[in-house]
Amino acid sequence: VVSTQSTGIWSWLLLPVLSLSELLRQDVATNHPKEGFKVIIPAYCCISVGIVAVWAVTTPGWYGFIVTVLNAGDRNPGVITNLVFQLMVGYLFFVVSHLNRSVFYAKGKIQYLCITSSAASVFMIFLFVLVIFDIVPATLQIIAGIFSANMVFGGLVSIVLLKYMLLTLDLPVPKPDEERQ
Repeated sequence: VVSTQSTGIWSWLLLPVLSLSELLRQDVATNHPKEGFKVIIPAYCCISVGIVAVWAVTTPGWYGFIVTVLNAGDRNPGVITNLVFQLMVGYLFFVVSHLNRSVFYAKGKIQYLCITSSAASVFMIFLFVLVIFDIVPATLQIIAGIFSANMVFGGLVSIVLLKYMLLTLDLPVPKPDEERQ
């Protein structure tokens, strides 16, 4: 039940991020098909910072939201609120990763999506193997920490890949006549 309530609040908090990510994908794919999209990425980052700032400003009301809107008053809302705060760092990296993935998708860089997903999956499997073999205890906080760490790792991988993509877009593509010479 605690996990479901935590997922519920993040579903609400991520609505503007998911919408912004979709706008970024469409904007890069249609309005900025060449390198002009590099100009709009900072604008979308600023909007994302604004969304995160709204999260920060509204954190005092999250407990009330969990109790009333998510109807978790009888399900230990303090534990749920602490879990939501524990996942905060992971979801900050989720925002970055999701925006980066939108750019990858819009630019047709599916291989970067595969690399990000594969790397994050391998990292998550490694962390859960630690739990399975009792190297790390299987508590709610540990599992949430693993989930958050995976989002951080996936976000870092997507940042590296976006940087690589932006650097390699500047390379001139040789024309067929130049290749023969």
